[in-house]
Amino acid sequence: MPFAYSVLLHRTVYLYCFWLPFGLVDSLDWMMPLIVLLISYTFIALDAIIQEIAEPFGEEDNDLALNSICRTIEFSIFEQAEIPQGELIKKPDSYFVD
Repeated sequence: MPFAYSVLLHRTVYLYCFWLPFGLVDSLDWMMPLIVLLISYTFIALDAIIQEIAEPFGEEDNDLALNSICRTIEFSIFEQAEIPQGELIKKPDSYFVD
C-alpha cells in the first residue's frame, strides 16, 4: 500500500474515533463510552489487519509459506510426470527441472 494511502487511512480512522463520542453523546447518554470503545477498537483493528495483509509475501510468521507451496507443486508435477523423486533430494532448492 502506498505511504500516502496509509497515512490517509490512519488519520481518517483516528479522527473518526476522536469525533465519534461527540456525535453519540446525545443519543446514547451513559452507554456512549462503551459503544465508542467498541467501534473504535473495531476500526483500529481493521487498520492493523490491513497493514498486515498488505504484503503477504515475505519471511514473517504470518506471511504465506511460498517455499512450501512451491515444493508441493514441484512434488506434484514430478509425480504426474512420473519422474523419480530422487532428483528432488539432490537439489532441494530447485523448483525447475534442468
